[in-house]
Amino acid sequence: MMMRGNKRGQWFDHRSGQGGDVFDFYAVHALGMERARENFPQVLAGLASTLHISPDGGREKIPGRKPADRTRREERLANDDKLRRDRLNILSAAELSAVLKGTPVEAYLKRRGIANMKEQPNIRWLDAGRVAGLPCARQGSLVFFLEDPSGDRTAVQRVLLDREGRKASGVVSPKLLTGRKKGSALKLPGKETGRGPILVAEGPETALAIWWATGLETWAVIDVGNFQHQAFPADRPIVLCPDQDAPDSPAAKQFDKAVSTLRAKGGMLFVLRCPEQIGSKADFNDTLHREGPSFVRNFIAQELARLTPRPRDRRGRFTGAPLELARKRHDRQDQGECLGVGEAQAELHRRIDGFLQDIESGEAKDRALLLKVGHGLGKSRILREELANRGPHSLDGEVVLYVPTYKLAEEASAHLRHLGVEACVMRGRGAINPNSGSPMCARSDLADGYVRAGLSVTTHLCQDCPFRTTCAYEDQWQGLPAEPIIRIHVTKSLGQPGHDRGRRVALRVIDESFYKELVHREAMSWTALEKAVSAYTKSADLKSALRALGEGVKAPGSVDMACLDEIDLAAVHRICLRLSRGAPPAALGEGDLPLCLDKLVKKRAPLRFLALVFATLAECRERGASVCQRIHLGDTGPIPTLHLDTSHELPTGAPLLLLDADGSDLITKRFAPHAKVASIEAARHAEVIQLNDRTCNKTFLGRPDTSLDILALLRRERLRTLPQGRRPRVLVVTSKSIARGYCERAAGGLEGRSMELGHRAFGVDWAWFGPATRAELFSRARHGHRPWTRGTASCRA
Repeated sequence: MMMRGNKRGQWFDHRSGQGGDVFDFYAVHALGMERARENFPQVLAGLASTLHISPDGGREKIPGRKPADRTRREERLANDDKLRRDRLNILSAAELSAVLKGTPVEAYLKRRGIANMKEQPNIRWLDAGRVAGLPCARQGSLVFFLEDPSGDRTAVQRVLLDREGRKASGVVSPKLLTGRKKGSALKLPGKETGRGPILVAEGPETALAIWWATGLETWAVIDVGNFQHQAFPADRPIVLCPDQDAPDSPAAKQFDKAVSTLRAKGGMLFVLRCPEQIGSKADFNDTLHREGPSFVRNFIAQELARLTPRPRDRRGRFTGAPLELARKRHDRQDQGECLGVGEAQAELHRRIDGFLQDIESGEAKDRALLLKVGHGLGKSRILREELANRGPHSLDGEVVLYVPTYKLAEEASAHLRHLGVEACVMRGRGAINPNSGSPMCARSDLADGYVRAGLSVTTHLCQDCPFRTTCAYEDQWQGLPAEPIIRIHVTKSLGQPGHDRGRRVALRVIDESFYKELVHREAMSWTALEKAVSAYTKSADLKSALRALGEGVKAPGSVDMACLDEIDLAAVHRICLRLSRGAPPAALGEGDLPLCLDKLVKKRAPLRFLALVFATLAECRERGASVCQRIHLGDTGPIPTLHLDTSHELPTGAPLLLLDADGSDLITKRFAPHAKVASIEAARHAEVIQLNDRTCNKTFLGRPDTSLDILALLRRERLRTLPQGRRPRVLVVTSKSIARGYCERAAGGLEGRSMELGHRAFGVDWAWFGPATRAELFSRARHGHRPWTRGTASCRA
């Protein structure tokens, strides 16, 4: 582009030989023409549409547009412009890159244990200065091209190398990504195209090591957060090969989330970890470099041989063979077998009754039991029946029951009262009082402000509260009888210390999952932390501790504890805790108090955050850990942010009974390490496939990708259950509106006819929930009037 002289504003592309003015530039790069003069009116119309210029020459006035809308539009245009530049740079890199032979890449791969590799179109060498639009373009690089499901190259990852094949020094990062990686991956084809398992690794070097050692099709998703966005083939086994991160690290939590997301989509999903130490962050490339390709090839072959293609787990969910579950099976203290429904319920009665007997006799003190009970067996009802049979007065204290919601708490309370047992639902300050329809605490907003400020609500608010005599929150505690009863709380109360109010507890029962209520992630910008330390304290110890922490968090995804050896972490924690506390002035009026609390919370928030950080570091030092993965520095945005994963502990001092159909042994070992685990499963008359464990609505099921996945699953199940030409035995059970929507999509649709029970579409039978429908369905199933009465594969949406 000429910026001066007579040809100012003219441009010329030396590679293509094209040039001209700004109209020609738009015509060539936006409309695909040779010159603007080919169709100048079309060029003007396109520019006017892009710039929002009306035909009369004035700017279009978009009614109702606010400054925020203009900002979003500008951000969208800037993002679109960046995508176009990235696309051009990726295409240029693909065209100008060269083969690997005779380049520094050979030395780089040889150091990683990979030699004499066959050329691949998605792995190339890019000389320095070939594509000026790329970051660090003056540095030669190994390039990995990422493809989306349609096969288009959407991103490129570059590894900057020097002439000796080592990672370049003097750069911010030797690995640079250009383009859109979400849903894209580096794909290395296997020896048998379109057949066999697909091994999926995080980094491209790891995928290259697996592919070079085994010859199987291998993908690389670049980072752990991109696992869940991949569109894997539904008819092939998918084997995820993550790095060996620590179980409580952010990377491990992201991977667990990705596995849950992928398993909810359906398919044959497995997890295969490298034989490296847990928490070392090593991968199969490290194993290849240390042991050689033969070891890696044999190890992966042996592990794949154990993966029997089972498209469901024991609970019937369409999740694939649970490899990790199979590996840990020998660790279980009690692995129950599938029983009949009546036998499973009797076994559950026996287990709970035995546990209550041990508590009554004093043998179960500080003991925990996890009962992994299959869905539909009525574990909550059976628990309440056993508590009613034994009675709370037989135990030396109260029974505290935790359930997910207040609605379930009311149902449990009503059932217990029906069984003749006194039970009370305990509500928090912000919960709605069912008698008045208002919050339990008349000043619940202020109470929440005091909690966020780290202050005691009872000390600073309740003592002088004008509503103390009529407070429903306090009345529910004062109205409790002196003798032991059954108290029912919501699960989030587990993270609130002191919610027993000093009452003696003989047993705690947690019904359903509790993990999400105890684990939280907090974040604070590094700038805010430095500003708070410099403005609100003159402590040299705290300033030096923050500097040492800044050195320690430079390690990716963790904190190097060696950088904090000279710091008294416990003392720094106490300093931060003392400085973070402060109550608003007592002379403030009722109207000024909320604003003052908000300012106090914002002002002291960095110091409270630092108190949690140094408390976590002190705990890691006590355990002798060399690395703390619960704290890491995120630099994805313009300002670095310190992230902290915090967790509350389960209440102690009383026996603990956990009831959870999907209870995790890993979570149990973290929060109740001495718990005994027992599994009770019931055999089914039909195989049940759960397409998704989220709430399905018309919008979700109407999405094209979701519909295609569901229809592909139905087609596979229909073919799988087709015995020698007989009619497939597949029944889909969902809501009537969703069933009607899918039946109308079938060839011919309903054509004005009413949909009846068992309507057939896409080669399967459809039924829907509802009292009348359910009764008719079970009646027909009992008398064998339909081909799907026994041994069927039932899909639940």
